[in-house]
Amino acid sequence: MPERPPASTPTTWLHPVPAALHHPILAGLILAIVTEAVRVGLNIDPGIDWVWVPMAIWLLAALSLLVGVARRLPTQNVVGVTVVGGMMGFALDLLDAHTGLPFGGRSFEDGAGAQWASVPLLMVPFRLTLLLLGRGVARLVLKRHRSLEYYGFWVLGLATLLTMYEWVLIESVASHLHWWRWIEFQGGTLAGAPLAYWMGTPVSTLLVLAFLTPWLLNKRPIPQPVDFHPLWVWTLLAGWLGVHQLSLGLSSGLGVHLLLTLIVVGAAWRGTRSERLQPIVPAESNDTAGATRRPRPVAADEPQ
Repeated sequence: MPERPPASTPTTWLHPVPAALHHPILAGLILAIVTEAVRVGLNIDPGIDWVWVPMAIWLLAALSLLVGVARRLPTQNVVGVTVVGGMMGFALDLLDAHTGLPFGGRSFEDGAGAQWASVPLLMVPFRLTLLLLGRGVARLVLKRHRSLEYYGFWVLGLATLLTMYEWVLIESVASHLHWWRWIEFQGGTLAGAPLAYWMGTPVSTLLVLAFLTPWLLNKRPIPQPVDFHPLWVWTLLAGWLGVHQLSLGLSSGLGVHLLLTLIVVGAAWRGTRSERLQPIVPAESNDTAGATRRPRPVAADEPQ
């Protein structure tokens, strides 16, 4: 029996308009990050004249990820992701600002931009970016393991872990950027934040991702290209965080950050290696006892 030819990876997205907008928005994100790196390199104080730069970075990052999602999902799904993810994240910050739960007492400062009910509007694209990055990179890492019985739960768990990793890094630079400060509280601390923050953040992240995931699934899937876009945005924001860690003299933290970033990028790249179907090996003969046919592996470009 002849071998099955390898399956080709699709090169066309479902929706061409978002696909065309994707690269210009990504270019704007790169330009904003380079601008911030120049400001930090010149040691310019992040005052009111420069507060727009980090805001632009997170706005463009969220817009870029949403446009990336719009390439492969219907419009109603993209709207659902924006509304559900944005509203749930903002509601959690609003609850925390007035009750101290679930993250601990936190006071937002002017560096976070315009506020509504004591919560910066920047927190909406900020949280959306972290959620979409965590899930997008988790899917790349686990792409070759989609035959796992509980694949969806593995993606959910890894996405939560990756999102928490980003929160740890951001916490190290948030006070420097005058985004927020922690109010006096009782109990232990870790990395300058209350223990409630490190307990409430993963639980709330897992909760929001659970509500967000149905909107990120295509009910009528067709083969589409592998979506590396979350990995590019992850790498760009890792560079942005690394620049601030370097400016603050956090050399040990920067070293760990670079190492973990390389591990994540390497795992995502490895997860997409098995993109082609392997040939089917036929049984030696129909009358051979115990002869079996090797099952066809799932191609990475098949819909999920």
